[in-house]
Amino acid sequence: MKNSQDSDFDLISKLYNETVKYDTEMNPQYKRYFASSVVGSLATVFIALVAIAGNLAVIFASIWNEALKVQIGNKLIMYLSAIDILTSVYVMIPSAIAVACDYWPLGTNVCRISTVFNYLCSCSSCFIIACISFDRAIAVTYPLKYRTLITDKIMFIFCSVVFSVSFTAALLGIVPNWFGYEYSLGVCSVHYTTITDRKFFYIVIGGAISCFYLPALVVGVCSAVIFITAKGVENSIRPLFGKRHLVHPVNSPHMRKSIISMIVVFLVYYICFTPYAIIKQLKVFFGINVPPWCNYFTTICIFASSAVNPFIYAILRKDYRVALKKLPGMLVEKFYCH
Repeated sequence: MKNSQDSDFDLISKLYNETVKYDTEMNPQYKRYFASSVVGSLATVFIALVAIAGNLAVIFASIWNEALKVQIGNKLIMYLSAIDILTSVYVMIPSAIAVACDYWPLGTNVCRISTVFNYLCSCSSCFIIACISFDRAIAVTYPLKYRTLITDKIMFIFCSVVFSVSFTAALLGIVPNWFGYEYSLGVCSVHYTTITDRKFFYIVIGGAISCFYLPALVVGVCSAVIFITAKGVENSIRPLFGKRHLVHPVNSPHMRKSIISMIVVFLVYYICFTPYAIIKQLKVFFGINVPPWCNYFTTICIFASSAVNPFIYAILRKDYRVALKKLPGMLVEKFYCH
């Protein structure tokens, strides 16, 4: 019995010691209060469960509802929902466990996997947000040519390129000594403290530009195109007879709701991610450290971004709201009536 207890203790000690070795953000003077760890862990679990349930509902509704199935642009929404689910499973849940334990108890390999999914999902989200904004800009600018310009094949190419580029960036997570559990963030990620290596410095610059600032620029340009086009249609000569949405699809209620919902998704996403990006850039490029609690707050904000999108679709888009209301009946029909 004693030998069994000793072996269990040795296993825990091994995992703990191994974790400390890779704990790049551990500051002996900083330690979360027990209550903060419990609240943060429970909040993360809650956000993860909401994100999984909500995004699964969006995917099933997009697949089974005929009105959503024919909308080519919804494939990008499905991809974004899948990414949010992966974030919940491979980043949020391990983070909740680590925060509750107040150290990383899952070993190096799980930390490596979590790091890979952390960057894979973060980069994919940015790129998909940019693709969605580009898709809406094309739909507004070239409404009559949209279905010939944006096809299922084009959507497959978009998603394939996004996954390939994001996975390449995520491979940083498997480079030895380049990843670890960051205590103040509560997640496993690439080192930001050892920035002396010139190659690593350039990789960080390239990653920040390609995975955050460039997609943000695309979103900004496409949003400007949408607003300018909509304003031009608004100021154009109105027909004496008939409804205005017959003149240009941008005036149709469905298109307006779709555009508004996507703009809200963009804003929420970048509001949630910008604090983290600013804090990391300050640390990497200027050596400025913010209070440790700010780091964990930015993590919670990023996690929340994965859970809010289904609510945005349900509130602002009637087609999704109708489809989600019918989803329980569809589930019963699919799984219990056959």
